[in-house]
Parts: sequence; C-alpha cells; structure tokens
Amino acid sequence: MDEIGVKNRLRTALEAYNENPTSLAKKFGVNQKTLNNQINSDTAVSLSTILLIAEALPEMSLEWLLRGRGDMSLASASVVNSHNVNSKVNSDNNTLPESFVRDMLAEKDRQIQTLLEILKK
Repeated sequence: MDEIGVKNRLRTALEAYNENPTSLAKKFGVNQKTLNNQINSDTAVSLSTILLIAEALPEMSLEWLLRGRGDMSLASASVVNSHNVNSKVNSDNNTLPESFVRDMLAEKDRQIQTLLEILKK
C-alpha cells in the first residue's frame, strides 16, 4: 500500500467533503495534534484513523482511499448521505425502512472487511 498516495487522497477527500483534522477531532473526541500529524506529516496513518475517516465520510469509497481505484464517492444507492436518508424516511412514523438500514449496514461491513484485508497485506 502506498502511504503517501493514501495521505494525498485523504487530504483530497477531507477538502472535498469540507472537513479537516480539527473538525474531525472535535466531532469524534480524538487528539487533534495526533490526527493532524497522521494526515499531514510523515507519521503513519493508524487503523483507528482510517476507521474514523470511514465513519466521518460514509459516502467516500475506501477502495479509492486505500488503493486509488475507482471514484472517490460511492455510487451505491445504499450509501448513507443526507439526501438518501431524508428521501427514505417514512413520514408517518419518522423511521427508515428495515431493508434500507440492512443495505447500509451491509455496505459498511463490506468496506470494513476490505480495509482489514488491505491492512493485513
């Protein structure tokens, strides 16, 4: 895995999604300096940081981030974003359809498994 490429793509994604290490640190209660060093210096990016980024940017492709393959954004309809979720909410009881939630969870599980397989190499 090309760590310089991962870091470059990570910075690109953060910029594209209007995020930065400081905003992520505040959202997730992690050390801002550590996160900033992992993203912007020669400190290795940890698995916990990659997982945090995956949580913060659910519409971002981990395949793109880690391997540079495909598009930055996931094209899958099951990916969570505010438009998808809002369009799926049942207005009668303010809930999401069970199948939609299952699809979102399955997609996240696939992404995490891919990430773990890549990091093992």
